[in-house]
Amino acid sequence: MGGFESIYPYNQDHVFFATETGFMHYGPGKKAEAALKLHFSKIMGKGDTLLVGSRHPSFGADSKKELSFAYEYNDLTFYFSSTGISHKDLIDYRCLMKGYDDGWSAWSREGRKQYSRLRPGKYTLQVQARIRGDRQMKEIQCQFTILPPWYLSGYALFLYVLVGLGGLVALMRYQYRRFEKEKQKIQDEYREEQEKQALQVEQAKAALVQMQNEKLATDIAFKNQELASATMHLVQKGEVLHTIKQALDQILEKSPRPEVRKEIQGLINLMNFDNKIDEDWEQFSHHFDQVHVNFMERLRKKYPQITANDEKLCAYLRLNLSTKETAQMMNISVRGVEASRYRLRKKLGLSNEENLVEFMMRV
Repeated sequence: MGGFESIYPYNQDHVFFATETGFMHYGPGKKAEAALKLHFSKIMGKGDTLLVGSRHPSFGADSKKELSFAYEYNDLTFYFSSTGISHKDLIDYRCLMKGYDDGWSAWSREGRKQYSRLRPGKYTLQVQARIRGDRQMKEIQCQFTILPPWYLSGYALFLYVLVGLGGLVALMRYQYRRFEKEKQKIQDEYREEQEKQALQVEQAKAALVQMQNEKLATDIAFKNQELASATMHLVQKGEVLHTIKQALDQILEKSPRPEVRKEIQGLINLMNFDNKIDEDWEQFSHHFDQVHVNFMERLRKKYPQITANDEKLCAYLRLNLSTKETAQMMNISVRGVEASRYRLRKKLGLSNEENLVEFMMRV
C-alpha cells in the first residue's frame, strides 16, 4: 500500500500492518484462531426500527441481562457477525430459537435471522458460526422476553379480576334481589291466599250468622205473634169481663129481690177473683221474657223495689199498650192505671219530662 509500507513484526505470532484507518493485526499459526469471535451487532423491529445497538450491555460476553420488548415489536430481526477474519464469505451461520424452533436451522452465509409474530413469553436465541473447513466458533446466545399486550398485562389482569369480582358481586346482588322478589311474591301470594281463605271463612261465618239471625228473627216473629195473640186474648177477655161486670152492676141496682142481689154480688166477687188472671199472667210473662230477652229479670235486678203489679205495668208499657188497654189487662180503671204510672215513675227516679214508654224500651 503506497505510503503505508510499514510492517511491525512484534513477534512470530503478532505482526501489525499500517492502514489508512489504523492497524491490521495478523497472527499466523494456531493461536490466530483465538482472535475469531462471534457477536450480535443489533436487533431491528418492524419498520426498520432499531431496538438494540451493538453497544448494548446485553451483548457482552459475560452479560446475563435479559432484553424485553413490547408486544407490538414481536417481529424481530437479529443481526450477528464475526471478528478476526477478513473474508466474510468463508463464514456460515445457523440459529436455534428455544421455545420457537424445532431444531437448528441450516447453515447459511446470511448474518441475520428474522422472527415474526412471536407470542408473549421468554425466548433464547442461540447462534453458531463456522469457518470453511469445519472450524467452529464459540456459540453465543441472546435471552429476551416478549411482553404481553396491554390487555394481557398484570395491570389489565388485575383490572379484569376487579371487574370479575365486581361482576360476581353484582350477579350475587342481582340473584339476591331476584330471590327476595320471588320470596316476596310467594309471601304476597300466600298472604293473599290466606286473606282469601279468611274472607271465605268470614263470609261463611257471616252467612251462618245471617241464617241464625234469620232463624232467630223467625222465632222472635213467631213468639211475638204468640205474645200478641195472648195479649189480645187477655185484652178481649178483660173487655168481656168488664162488660159483664157493668151489666151485673146494673142488674144489681135494679133488682128488688135480696136473694137475686146476693147471687149477683157473688158473681161479681167471683169475677174479681184473680187466681185465673195470675195463671194467665204467668203464661204471658214466660212468653214475654222469651221475646224480649229476659226483660223481667233485668228489670228486677236493676230495680228491686218494684212490685208484681209494677212488673205487669212495665211489661204493658214495653208493649206500648194504651192506658185503656192497660186498664183492661190489669182489671183496674183508667185512673188507677194513671196512678200506677205515677208511682212507678217515682220508684224508677224519672222526672216528669221523661217518657216512660221510651225508658222501658231502653231497659
